Amino acid sequence: TWGIGVANGWKGRESAAKLALSLAFASQDPGAMGIPCKNNPDFATLCRKQGFPVAPGRGNGVAFAAGGSVGGGGAAGMATEDIPPVHFITVPGDSKVKEAGLPAEAPAIFFTKSQKEYFSNAHSILQE
Repeated sequence: TWGIGVANGWKGRESAAKLALSLAFASQDPGAMGIPCKNNPDFATLCRKQGFPVAPGRGNGVAFAAGGSVGGGGAAGMATEDIPPVHFITVPGDSKVKEAGLPAEAPAIFFTKSQKEYFSNAHSILQE
């Protein structure tokens, strides 16, 4: 699994890279994202924007689906244009990434201070 995080400074790059990895995991295994989405409504919003169906995780009883709604505040009520865009990068089949057994496609996200609430819990999301 891989992802690309971009920012001007190292701290923002680290948060963006962790969020990109979390989105990569969400795209590969939506069933594992129930708890991170329940605990991080901003992350749930990003997942929904990407169309990832996020199933309940480890018995928490909460289901998030593409186009669904999330309670608990956070970015759930924010306008779509306030959500950081996620771009998917695709490498050719003969690339070193593919030769290493990694997926050909991965998310890329750019950190901006105006949208920092989406990146502030990236470490916790990745740990969950």
